[in-house]
Amino acid sequence: MNSDKNDIIDKSAIIKKTPIKKGKTKEDLKAKKIQNKNIKGLIKTLKRDDVEARNLAKKALVAFGEDAVETLLDLLKNSKNKMLQAEVAEVLGMIGTRRAIYDLIQVLTDDYEELRIKAAKALGSIGDTSAAFALIQSLRDENRKVRSTAAKSLNFILDAKLSEQLASGNERTLRRIGDNNTIQMLIRSLKDDSFKVRRKASEVIDKIYDISVVDKILSKKERDQKGLESLIELLLGNNEQLNRNIAWALGTIGDPRAVVPLILLLKERYQAGREEAVEALGKIGDTRALIALIRALKDENTRVKKKANWAVGNMSDKNGLLGITKILGKIDMISPIELESNLPKVDDISAIERLSKALDENNSKSQERAIWALSKLGDTRASDIIVNKLNEPSLLCQKEAIIALGDVGKANSIQVLLKFLNHEDIILSDSARIALRKLNERWGITPFIEAMKSENDFIRSKALEFIKTSQSDELINHLIEILKEEDVPEIRAKAAWALGWSRNSKAIEPLIQALKREKSKEVKSEIAWALGWIKNPRSVEPLLEIVDDENDIVRSAAIRSLGLLRDPKSVPALIDALNDPISFIQADAAKSLGKIRDDKAVEALIQKLKSSEYQLVLENTIKALEKIGASQAVEPLVEMLKHESPEIKNFAESALKNIRDKKAVQPLVKALQDDDSEVRGDVAVLLGNIGDKEATESLIALMKDTDATVRSDAAIALGNLGDPKAVDQLIEKLDDLNNIVRSKVADALGRIRDEKAVDALIKKLKDSSINVRISAADALGRIGSVKGVDALIESLKDEDIVVKREAIKSLGLIGEEKALNPLIEMLKQEDDTIRKETIISLGFIGSPKASSQIIQILKEGSSQKLLKEAIKFFGLVHDTQAVSPLIELINHDKEAIRVEVANSLGYLRDAKAEWPLIELLNDTKPTVRAAAAEALGKLGRVKAVEPLLHLLKDDSKVVRAKAAEALGDIGSTKSVKDLEGLLNDKWDFVREKAKIAIEKIKG
Repeated sequence: MNSDKNDIIDKSAIIKKTPIKKGKTKEDLKAKKIQNKNIKGLIKTLKRDDVEARNLAKKALVAFGEDAVETLLDLLKNSKNKMLQAEVAEVLGMIGTRRAIYDLIQVLTDDYEELRIKAAKALGSIGDTSAAFALIQSLRDENRKVRSTAAKSLNFILDAKLSEQLASGNERTLRRIGDNNTIQMLIRSLKDDSFKVRRKASEVIDKIYDISVVDKILSKKERDQKGLESLIELLLGNNEQLNRNIAWALGTIGDPRAVVPLILLLKERYQAGREEAVEALGKIGDTRALIALIRALKDENTRVKKKANWAVGNMSDKNGLLGITKILGKIDMISPIELESNLPKVDDISAIERLSKALDENNSKSQERAIWALSKLGDTRASDIIVNKLNEPSLLCQKEAIIALGDVGKANSIQVLLKFLNHEDIILSDSARIALRKLNERWGITPFIEAMKSENDFIRSKALEFIKTSQSDELINHLIEILKEEDVPEIRAKAAWALGWSRNSKAIEPLIQALKREKSKEVKSEIAWALGWIKNPRSVEPLLEIVDDENDIVRSAAIRSLGLLRDPKSVPALIDALNDPISFIQADAAKSLGKIRDDKAVEALIQKLKSSEYQLVLENTIKALEKIGASQAVEPLVEMLKHESPEIKNFAESALKNIRDKKAVQPLVKALQDDDSEVRGDVAVLLGNIGDKEATESLIALMKDTDATVRSDAAIALGNLGDPKAVDQLIEKLDDLNNIVRSKVADALGRIRDEKAVDALIKKLKDSSINVRISAADALGRIGSVKGVDALIESLKDEDIVVKREAIKSLGLIGEEKALNPLIEMLKQEDDTIRKETIISLGFIGSPKASSQIIQILKEGSSQKLLKEAIKFFGLVHDTQAVSPLIELINHDKEAIRVEVANSLGYLRDAKAEWPLIELLNDTKPTVRAAAAEALGKLGRVKAVEPLLHLLKDDSKVVRAKAAEALGDIGSTKSVKDLEGLLNDKWDFVREKAKIAIEKIKG
């Protein structure tokens, strides 16, 4: 039995999060404590193998928003579980917190690929330009998916933020995004073996060259320097794929200087990239390319022809049209109808007339193109002409006409299009739906209200559907009139349905009156539904009058609506409905009682739980009891753990876990005697999760169960309870015949942390089972007794690498200097994970005795993961002999390494690090600049003041905040004026850091 099944997600947390008020009352603190506990529980679920559970947990954490960010950031920085870090990165992106940018950038260089992917995606979701430089660096990542994700995120950030940065006067960000190094890096990405990376990189180049943004701050000379010439020079080379990518990029940039090179590429008949060159010329729209493009209309390559047809039509001004016409007068390359189909969007009545004539041709293809061209003209004068073509036998003509009416149709087109919603051809009906949405946006609801007066019932019905959510008084009044006067039941039902969607309380009284006189069951059910959705208390009494209606559809609608209204007066009627002869109505009644959450319903729900055989009824009844939280439901819910349906068992488990009433413990304790071993195990784990020590004695007794899985679950529960009373029995069970039980018992003793268990756990370090040895080593570290040191040192020789790793971790947690030499020996191991854990443990012990060996690791070009821990070590032990080796790493090509070097140099506080750290303030990565600023603050030397003052204007809010903090630590009065300027920063935490710094300086 897997204990993870007990980590059930409270789905209600996803739907609604109760806000916690800021305050210091007992209630506030209690609520905050519960919230933190919920957040930790959700994070625990992120470690599970169950994908659905993880997704639910992520949604729930997003619902907590900023309240969860601190905990998530801590995990992102400090967790050793890479899968968890990846999930956390994704959640931070979904929350969209800018507080996470600094830490997400750091993990972009992590060894774990999935973490880099999700960090890149998260930075895109947050959408801050301070992440752009880091993402551009990630375009060189060895993993294709990381590169692709980084490119996609870059596009998202630039789409969302370039104009905003310019508007705010933040020219520095734009200049740095568009500097020559950045452009050259992106150009290299055009050679990437991934199509997605190539395409997205070209789009990034386009955005950097966006005339509307960059030209406002960069001169023509500067733009030349940023890579356009580099792109053009690469064109017409021997690399076919590169030609395609560059042609695409030049098109997206849209600079007319690319026209001639692209025409040359187009003339090379057998050269790759001609299709992309045609498309690029069409995007640029320069009439110099017209002759070349029209010649391409006769190209032997079908794709080139198709692109050329589009490109000619994309010439965006009237001069382009005249140019085409002149050429056509001399060169017979394209039929008149091909010209008409490529007309630009101009207000030209002669064009409409010429296209109208083309519609009379017998050629359906010509008709389709003419209709398309009329739609592109955007002139409503074409509407009536297009309506006439809806009766053409060609389905493609009909489709083009429907789409065109969405673009240029008049209000009177609506009724014509409504008929097509019932067409047997799904393509036509879907096209009509899209067209009607466009017309609704343009003409409003008045034409639809007119359509509701049609003699055609179908048109009236569909017109209602399209405007169901409108709050217009005109519509509400019209719908009320339909309820009173309409003869067709289906139309009255649709009117009631639309009034429900409106949620307008003005409709309550007319709906109540209509309910009293209505004879049609379909209409009555829609009225009942509408009364529930409007959620007005006046609806309760009328609905109660129809809960025993003779028609089951009406009864069901009334019962569900009473649940939506949540009025306790409904409870007796809903209890009666639990015994309705129709099973789905019983299920509706249970669900509604769960929404109302009245204790009076508990006994009736319990009886239904015992008597029903229908799955939906049982599910809804269990959910209702869970929401009410009734302790008297525990025993019948325990019985549901034996149900043959896995879904029912899961619902019962969830309910038992969430009924937090103290009275629930005893019935669960009683269930530990159940004949079914699976029930005993499930209940044991539930008691452990509830956390009431009243269950300790019963769980101790369960350790003697004949079923090994039950004993294992009992051990897990006792570990979760943490009651020292269980220690003796657990020690005894360390000799259980089952190795899984022994492992879980060792885990439990580690959680309880009683030194009484140390000797017994030491013996288990020699157990035949690897899992038991791992658990015993971990438990000794948790307990932290020096008595375990010798045995753990011996375990460093264990044949299993995981046992060794746990022994290393535990020696670090205990922190006894006796372990130093054996741990230093472990640095000679070939396995990097062993060496990494060893460095961490030596750092915990805090002795510089291992410094010389770890300095060697700094020099030997170790893996990034190992190097990071070696750098951190010196920050922990404060050994200044590492200053020079650390300075040598200050220009490392990995951002994360530069950050760690800055951090450690700050902790070492050695004057030799001052200038290297000042130089690091110019790093391209904001995370590095921030770390360097913080380190200089720790050094506290006046030479750093001027460079730090310059950083107060940095693009990155994190850098500005860290610079302010550092200036406060240095304490120079020279900083005050500049810091006061930061009190108007748009970010709260930056203003707060500046305020604190000023107070520090002024004393």
